[in-house]
Amino acid sequence: MKKISLLIAAIGFVVSACSSGPPVKTQEYAKLSNTKDFEEEFPVVWKATINALSEFKVDEKDQEKGVIVTDWVYSTSTDKYIEYQVNGFPRKRYLQTRYKYKITLDRQIGKIHVTVLPEEEIENLKGDGSFDNWKVASEFDTGRANEMVRNIENKILSMPDALKPQN
Repeated sequence: MKKISLLIAAIGFVVSACSSGPPVKTQEYAKLSNTKDFEEEFPVVWKATINALSEFKVDEKDQEKGVIVTDWVYSTSTDKYIEYQVNGFPRKRYLQTRYKYKITLDRQIGKIHVTVLPEEEIENLKGDGSFDNWKVASEFDTGRANEMVRNIENKILSMPDALKPQN
């Protein structure tokens, strides 16, 4: 009976050791804003947002609701990593990531409130370091969202006045 208990415990240990990789850590950076208010007409902000997404595949676009959702974009994370050692020396490996944006344009009095919400997943590694699957990141990279907000703002600023509605 003792041998069976030890065998079951050993199998449980091996399965749990092989099923998960090292813990994911997050590099701490300042949290950046993923929203901005624009004092422009809705068509101007909508067009600027579409132009800012010109390099992305768009999955959903509903101008009436003011919603745009992109397809997955694959990249390397700028803030999520694992730590390990080689010959006693610490190493850090930034994980592969995929993210998509949900951008909402909310009409409000005197402004259009734009929110960029990334959905981010990071690679889940097996104990040997090979890819297992994707898992939802506990926090999204605010730097990417802020960069998109700035890109939308730059598209508005660079838009010729002839394309903007005249008051």
